Amino acid sequence: MISDLVETIGEVALRVKNMDEMVSFYVDKLGFELRRRFANDVAAIKLAPGLAGQVQTLTLFGENLPGNFGGFRWAGLDQAASTLHHFAMTIKAENYDLLHDRLRQSDIAFETANHRWTGWKGTYVKDPEGNIVEFVCYDADFDEGKTGQYDFQKLHGSSNGKPFV
Repeated sequence: MISDLVETIGEVALRVKNMDEMVSFYVDKLGFELRRRFANDVAAIKLAPGLAGQVQTLTLFGENLPGNFGGFRWAGLDQAASTLHHFAMTIKAENYDLLHDRLRQSDIAFETANHRWTGWKGTYVKDPEGNIVEFVCYDADFDEGKTGQYDFQKLHGSSNGKPFV
């Protein structure tokens, strides 16, 4: 099986309109390391150490570059028409409240949700182009998925950053 070969996610890639604004959000506001940038075409931002020298990255591609498969070209960038729901980065459960403190200090709006069907606590932010980024951790106290039917209506938290209970 191919799945037996996969160790971790290596990269999340986003097509962007404004490279400067996006790099500033992820590097200056959220504090990730800019590994390489090639003008307004590509920016590789380190998210985590990764595996065997392959760091986990968020790679931003300028809107005019072709895709990597069959020369595919995007007709435009419209978040309402995108298939990207969100992407998530894992944090340690003990850093969940610290994350909220740092987001408030950076004046970054966020929302939370406790996904009791998986035992995950998520914190969501939007980048300058409207992509939703989740910071997620496992918390066994919230894991109702192990014991039967989950009420999916309990999925979302509040819009002011207060945890759902």
